[in-house]
Amino acid sequence: MFPEKKAQERQRAAEYKKAFDPFGARCRREEVRLTIRKQKKDEIVKKRRLAATTQPHAVAGQVSIAEQRQGMQHWLNILSDPSSHLENVLFATRQLRSLVSFEGCDLSTFQDFLDVTVRHLVSFLANANNEALILDSIWILTNIAASQHAWKLAEYGAIGPLVALLWNKDASAEIKGQVAWTLANLAGDSKTMRDLVLEAGALQPLLMNIQKESITNSNDLFLLRKVVWCVSVLTVWPLETDANGFMLDAAKEVITQFALTYQAMLPPCQGSEDIFDNIHWALSRLSGNKSNDAIEHTIHEHIMSFGMTTNLVNVLRQIISLQGSSRVAPWPIVRILGNFVAGYDEGHTQTVIDCGFLDHLPILMDSTNAYDIRKDACWMASNIAAGSKKQVDLLVSKTGVLESLVVRASPVERWQIRRYAILALAAICCHGAKNIMRVLDAGGLIPLVESLSYENQGANFMCDVLDGIRRIFEFIKGISDEGRISGFVQQFEELDGIERLEHLNDHPSEKVYAQATGILRDFLGGQDDDDDENENLAPKVNVSSKTFEFGTSNQEFQQSAMRFGNCNRV
Repeated sequence: MFPEKKAQERQRAAEYKKAFDPFGARCRREEVRLTIRKQKKDEIVKKRRLAATTQPHAVAGQVSIAEQRQGMQHWLNILSDPSSHLENVLFATRQLRSLVSFEGCDLSTFQDFLDVTVRHLVSFLANANNEALILDSIWILTNIAASQHAWKLAEYGAIGPLVALLWNKDASAEIKGQVAWTLANLAGDSKTMRDLVLEAGALQPLLMNIQKESITNSNDLFLLRKVVWCVSVLTVWPLETDANGFMLDAAKEVITQFALTYQAMLPPCQGSEDIFDNIHWALSRLSGNKSNDAIEHTIHEHIMSFGMTTNLVNVLRQIISLQGSSRVAPWPIVRILGNFVAGYDEGHTQTVIDCGFLDHLPILMDSTNAYDIRKDACWMASNIAAGSKKQVDLLVSKTGVLESLVVRASPVERWQIRRYAILALAAICCHGAKNIMRVLDAGGLIPLVESLSYENQGANFMCDVLDGIRRIFEFIKGISDEGRISGFVQQFEELDGIERLEHLNDHPSEKVYAQATGILRDFLGGQDDDDDENENLAPKVNVSSKTFEFGTSNQEFQQSAMRFGNCNRV
């Protein structure tokens, strides 16, 4: 019996295993999962279709222009009829909103209706008893403000009632956010329209509606986004009017409110990136006011007083660490810090350096697909290099800075970036022998000498480059390393340095001419044009007298060579 029982158990086990099919079970689970996903998708599509049927603008683009104009006339007739019931007025306004809001709508189609439309909508803004009517009216005005017909809002006095809604404590966050959207469209149309928005007193209520606690509520976050954006648009042109000049107090109010909001929202998170971007752009414009040095300095001081330099560098560090996945743009941050460095106060430059900005400078200069960031990074490097020796030493000591500058100064780069990189290298050479050696070791002589052929550049640029080259000659003149001397003169000769300097004798600027001839006279012997039969021969190094011999004989060298003598090191 026992063997028989074991056989029966084995048979049952075999049948059980056959009944359980793992592959079939997995397929069935996948089918169930796909069925559920399809059902959810169908529900979402059904909801969207239902929403589309309740929004006329979703199908407005499918009707002819004649039918759209006929509908516009019909709804305007209802608005113009004093006996129309409020519900009919609200419905007509909503239909008008649908007509002008669908994608691809050309308001020129309704150009002859716009005057009547704007006039009615402006009158509705004062209707405090119906929030829906106000909101739909502002929606239409927002779309008109974004078109070439934005001036009609100013013509029919819409700006004043819109600003009044910002002051209204009973108005909802959605209404105020839509008002800010409309004013931003108006201010972005032109400087004239922007000035009208400022003259209507829009700035103060806009700033009043920037609340730190707005990030906790979706409606308030919508308001915060639109208000910050609107204020940022107001700074696209300098905060000045023909009558009042620069509005320094207004600029300081914007900076104060933005700085407080910025600190409250740190660090940037999903959903707040556009707020940070608009604050960055506003501060970059305000800090870049070059009309008056005193005003610029005051603005820089005010921004820095809130600790914004540290905050900006920290946000920039976070953006770089995310390696391109951050939705916050780094360029306006670099521009703000660059404006600090470009000012005349070296203390501001030192503040930027102390916050750790130089750690990120090589990465910014090597930003492959970001021309503006590379340009502003090299611009910052050139301004830091024009600062104190302590600041230049800190700049040069950062790993990768000089190497990046040499690459940016090469012909593979665009000229505007090359220009700043060349100026940075030339300025570094004006700050001691150690920094000159670093520039030479990094290959900085090549772009400096090659830039001597850019005679079409301004006199200031050429003078700065020539000053840097003169400092290099003075440094070489004072060293005792024959190998370095030989390498330098050979490289200078291979780069046609003498010919480039001689060519600058024809430069239209007297300053450039004087500096070029001064280098030829003081270091290269000022050789006459008739005495040039040996000018293409490689120079010899006279070890005993520490001089370069660009001729073939010692007699010729006494007349035309560079004499070093016993000079002190730079």
